[in-house]
Amino acid sequence: MIQNLLKTSFRLLWRDRFYTLLNIAGLSTGMAAAVFMFLWASDELTYDHMHPNGERIYRVLTNWKFGEDREYTSSCSAPLTDEARNSVPGIDQMVRTLGLGEQTFLVGPNATALEKVNLVEQGYFSIFQFPFLLGNAQTALSQPGNVVLTESSAIKLFGKIPDLGATLRHPTKGDYQVGAILKDLPTNSTIQFDAVLPWEGNVLKFVRNPKDAFRWGQINFPTWVLLRPDADPVKVADQFSVIAGKERSGDEAFYYALQNVRDIHFYSGFMRWGDYGSLATVRVVGLIGLLVLLIACINYVNLTMARTVGRARMVGIRQAIGAGKWQLFGQSMLESGITVLTATLFAAGLTWLGMPAFEEIGGKDFTLSQVFGSQSLVILAGTALIAWLASGLHPALQMSRFKPVTALKGEVPGSGSHWLRKILVTSQFVFSIALGICALLIFKQLQFAQEKKLGFDREHAFMFFVPDDRAAQLKAELTQQPGILGVSCSDNPFVDLGSQCSGDDWEGKTPEQPSDLWQINVDPDFPQFFNLELAEGRWFNPGVLDSSSFVINESAVKMMQFQGSPIGKWMDHGGIRGTIVGVCKDFHFKSLHNSIEPMIFSSLPGFYVFHVKTSGAQAAQAIASSQAFYQKLYPNKVFKYHFLDELYNDLYKSEARVAQLTMVFTGLALFISCLGLFGLAAFAAAQRTKEIGIRKTLGASVASVVALLSKDFVKMVLIALVIASPLAYYFMQQWLAEFAYRMAFPWWAFPLVGILAVLLAFITVSYQSIKAALENPVKALRSE
Repeated sequence: MIQNLLKTSFRLLWRDRFYTLLNIAGLSTGMAAAVFMFLWASDELTYDHMHPNGERIYRVLTNWKFGEDREYTSSCSAPLTDEARNSVPGIDQMVRTLGLGEQTFLVGPNATALEKVNLVEQGYFSIFQFPFLLGNAQTALSQPGNVVLTESSAIKLFGKIPDLGATLRHPTKGDYQVGAILKDLPTNSTIQFDAVLPWEGNVLKFVRNPKDAFRWGQINFPTWVLLRPDADPVKVADQFSVIAGKERSGDEAFYYALQNVRDIHFYSGFMRWGDYGSLATVRVVGLIGLLVLLIACINYVNLTMARTVGRARMVGIRQAIGAGKWQLFGQSMLESGITVLTATLFAAGLTWLGMPAFEEIGGKDFTLSQVFGSQSLVILAGTALIAWLASGLHPALQMSRFKPVTALKGEVPGSGSHWLRKILVTSQFVFSIALGICALLIFKQLQFAQEKKLGFDREHAFMFFVPDDRAAQLKAELTQQPGILGVSCSDNPFVDLGSQCSGDDWEGKTPEQPSDLWQINVDPDFPQFFNLELAEGRWFNPGVLDSSSFVINESAVKMMQFQGSPIGKWMDHGGIRGTIVGVCKDFHFKSLHNSIEPMIFSSLPGFYVFHVKTSGAQAAQAIASSQAFYQKLYPNKVFKYHFLDELYNDLYKSEARVAQLTMVFTGLALFISCLGLFGLAAFAAAQRTKEIGIRKTLGASVASVVALLSKDFVKMVLIALVIASPLAYYFMQQWLAEFAYRMAFPWWAFPLVGILAVLLAFITVSYQSIKAALENPVKALRSE
């Protein structure tokens, strides 16, 4: 019995292999897409969940007065840790850390730069239980001369996994021995580093001003706490505030809060600094994955139903020769199960093959165990079960209820009313068109950000850091090199300016006025290099550092509320009293998410960032010249540069990633929707075979038959456009609200996507329509 059913199922699937292939293609594509999207969303939602004691790990936030407001920062004053360890009973472990940024190490004559090197106190690896490849938490930081490397950084330095005790040298701080090697840190970990050095014996070597760095007024050190199981984080934070209150009171007091490590990624929007995740983005990605999966299941059901009509006579014959209801039911369910199982296996293969491309688009790396882990298997198995039941039960029950007489005539009970299938196909296009509109609008906003005039010239310019202030020597040599059109220095990168100050004073300032200013220290050539425009006054005196002069932007003028022109007014900035000599026209020094805020230029000694301008044709030569002179001054350092265009585009990485994901999966959704439309067109053509034969006999043209069969489907797509447009508009208005500067809303996007969807639907349906119109009417009518 079962053997016969299997043989019959495979025979029928092979006979209808075109439909079978469409079924497998649509369902497997949807399942693979859903796995991709839910993997991405799951990776975000499990940020920092790899620590066994995660529910007890907290970072310490300092609430302090910044300008006229109080705000939180994720660093602390050094004395807090020393006093809290001895006086706060709820603490199990408490450690300070310090990010050293990029550091160069030498193995033999070879210099290698590690981008993220941290100093950490003993006990760090008791709090964060990252898996060790070599060594252990007890001995990793036991000696001041130890260094802990990640697996990738160890291979980068040594070319292989070295033995414990292997030596590497810091150009200025001495030799270090490998004390342990960690497995590479997960990408969904807030904490990221390439190497870790022990705090003890090293912190005084690396802090810039040891005499000043460890006082209460300096907030320099990110600090982590592992609480005891019975400790209350709110009460512990209050005790920290009591400790700090003995040293700082009134407006200058420090108050503390503890933030669980698992809350950092999504719940840190109140912080001024840092790049954190977005729950809204995760919801959008998850919704896209769910919609694509839903579209795939709808498509599969429609195609299965279309195929059922063509088998009515076959079912009637089998009933006439004695096939029972349960036999027909089992036949249909088995056939559907084989198709779904095949689609599931294909989906697993597509997931594996498409993972490198998805990792590139999604900006994440996934291991094999993640790709085919429990979550992915649940998605595949759950979708397979739902698709099997949804597509198998209805046809199976329908076939089992056929009456032999009507079935032999090719009539399917209930097939004349396919409003439900029309609703489902319309829903598919609602989702697909809405995704298409959103993808286009996201792309247009990114294009707007890239093409908007920012108020400064970043074209063909690159930047690099230097480790000390030998700017004059390096600049004098670089300006003489071919291919270099200009050189200028500053103390901070100009794109996405990251330095802010408060507490400045100026002529006429009242105590109520805010004093927060973004700041950058530049050489006299800086304004000309970036083609910055003056609103009034002058720039700094050419050729010399002009330490007694300041230039502010138009937004700063508004904030300072001068009576009349600010030119010639005195100002105290960073403890230096000088004169405002110029007003720069406002320009965008942050992303378009931010409005233009007040800023100030100064021209004082101390430059660590070089900006070099070249032409497109001479860029390679300019980079080579910069590298040669850099390594002449710093032979043990690695030269690294960044084009300003790339740095600016990096400000929109998150938006670009969402745009790419939306575009790719919109394409998949449209593809699967068109398969569903194709199936419904086949269903309609099969239902109206005799009608078409009669019309052709009476003289109907091919074009009129095509129009007859296509108009209903075009109507469905137009209805979908009407429903999808306000939905897409609502969601895009919410998304665009995050930008202080945004494009004029492109209303043409709605009809454009609609026209494309209608055209795509018409092309899809036309195949079946033309095929039906070209059929010989005698063949359709001979049974009448």
